[in-house]
Amino acid sequence: MHMISTQMMKLADANQWKVNTTDDMIFGEYNGYLFTILEGKRFKAVITPISGISPTALEQIMQYLDTQKQSLRLLNYDASDNFLCVRVKEGIFPISHNQMEMILGQLSGLFDLYEIPADACVICGETAQRRGLYMGLFCNLHKACEQEDMIDFTAVLRPETNGYEPGAPEGAGGTVETAQTAEDTVYAAESRPAVISGPVQEGPSEDEPPLAKEAPADKQAGGQP
Repeated sequence: MHMISTQMMKLADANQWKVNTTDDMIFGEYNGYLFTILEGKRFKAVITPISGISPTALEQIMQYLDTQKQSLRLLNYDASDNFLCVRVKEGIFPISHNQMEMILGQLSGLFDLYEIPADACVICGETAQRRGLYMGLFCNLHKACEQEDMIDFTAVLRPETNGYEPGAPEGAGGTVETAQTAEDTVYAAESRPAVISGPVQEGPSEDEPPLAKEAPADKQAGGQP
């Protein structure tokens, strides 16, 4: 049985992120932006919502990732369905939590530089205070938008664009599943990062995001060679 690595747990602990042991993922906020990190076979996938991004900003960020691919040890990267997914290579030894924080700092700095909204609804791109997991990924989302068609701000990318991967999931078919009370969510002891399991929770609270049932397998598996 695969378990979340010690380095991932350290990263979650240092930043007070949530831990989902069922799907081997952690998620939370870094410098105001939301991130989900998953573990793959010799890589880690860092996924962040970029809804509301301008075509120019998207192009600049993809070009930056292309020029910094070696220095950041990137396996590959892609943008689809209003999420940016950056996969970081690992060798014999796993990436340290300090190295992962460096990458989070680089990405959040880029987003701030190009004025990417940190609180845009992943579906419509407008400001949304409610946070949760959509298609298994941490983001802002209006409850009213859950069943609406996505305005895809990443659709400007074409297959020939650097970093584009046609294997990325299509469509906006995910939903956020919610329950009614905080008691419906089970948390670990205070000595470890919060672990979410079981039913999920309703509400716009930034401290207690709802958890979707489906694991984001497409996002994780899409980058394996």
